[in-house]
Amino acid sequence: MHRLLSHIDRGKAESALIIKTDSLKVKTILGEKWKMNRSYRLKQKA
Repeated sequence: MHRLLSHIDRGKAESALIIKTDSLKVKTILGEKWKMNRSYRLKQKA
């Protein structure tokens, strides 16, 4: 029973870590898109 519990806890910790890294990825992707859009708009004005 104890082994099962620790396994569940490890799974929770891993999923929390995955969620954290995923949100970081999303933030960097959004940041890159924003930069690209900005440079694109600047080129359009020129």
